[in-house]
Amino acid sequence: ETTTVAQSLRNETWYYWKVRALVNGRSSSSPIWRFRTAKSIPIVYRPADGATNQPTSLPFAWQPTTRSAGYHLQISTSDRFDSSFAVNDSTIKDTSITVSGLLHMTVYYWRVRGLTVAGPGEFTGTRVFVTGMALPSKPEVSAPGNNVALDSNTVAFVWNRSIPEV
Repeated sequence: ETTTVAQSLRNETWYYWKVRALVNGRSSSSPIWRFRTAKSIPIVYRPADGATNQPTSLPFAWQPTTRSAGYHLQISTSDRFDSSFAVNDSTIKDTSITVSGLLHMTVYYWRVRGLTVAGPGEFTGTRVFVTGMALPSKPEVSAPGNNVALDSNTVAFVWNRSIPEV
C-alpha cells in the first residue's frame, strides 16, 4: 500500500484524484475519485465559555467561516438542544447578534454553525454561560420629604420596599 498526504486543502471544496502507474513507458490509471473537505466551524468569541453573572441582554460573536452566507445560532437550557430553546435562529447574516429576554439566574448552552449553499456546516462545540441575579427595583422614599425643614430632632425614615425585577 502506498500513501501520500495532502496538506492545507481548502475547506468545503470538492477535490478529484486518481493514481497513475508508469512502468517502462507504459501507464495505467485508477478511476477518478472525488472527496470534499470538511466544512469550516466558526470560532466563537463571546460570551466566554463558563461565563457567569451575565446580563439578560447579551452579545454573541464568532469568526466568519469560509463560504458561509449566514449562521444558525442555538441557545437552550438543555445541553442536548432537544427542547427549551431561547433562540433557534438560522436567519442570521452577520457574525454577531445581541440576544435579549434571557431569564435571570439560568444556565444556558449555546452553539453556532455556518450555512452555505452546499448546506449547513458543523456546530461548534457546546458552550455554557449563566445569567445573573435580577437587580432590585429602586426603593421609593416617602418621608421625610425632600428639602423639608423638620420641627424635631427625631426622624422617622419611611420608604417602599424594593422587589426583584424578574
